[in-house]
Amino acid sequence: MKREVLLIFLMAVGLLTGCQTVGQTSPELPTPENLYSTDNTIDMFVYQETAYVNAEDTDWVAEQEFVKGAMAGKIKNSGVTQEFQDWDATILPVDTEIYETEDAQILLAFCGEELIPYLKYVEG
Repeated sequence: MKREVLLIFLMAVGLLTGCQTVGQTSPELPTPENLYSTDNTIDMFVYQETAYVNAEDTDWVAEQEFVKGAMAGKIKNSGVTQEFQDWDATILPVDTEIYETEDAQILLAFCGEELIPYLKYVEG
């Protein structure tokens, strides 16, 4: 009898907690527009519909050395603040070359003689 009561109690708790998320709204997705509206000084560009944010000051990124791989493309538009498209940037100048690395989360912007790491900005 105790076992049946415990089972019914656990099922009821499971149903109640499972239903709580139905009315909640999900957080905003990390779109380039949302990132820019949160911080209008953000240094980012868009590649494959995903924002890549300057990661020079991110400790774990700064501690690594990245090897420049194949060129992924070039920045087409600079100073973009809305309706971001691939190869739009907020700060990087037009024609800045972007390179892949061995880490799929990091791309390198070739600025002058410096390679600047940009981290893929994803939800989570």
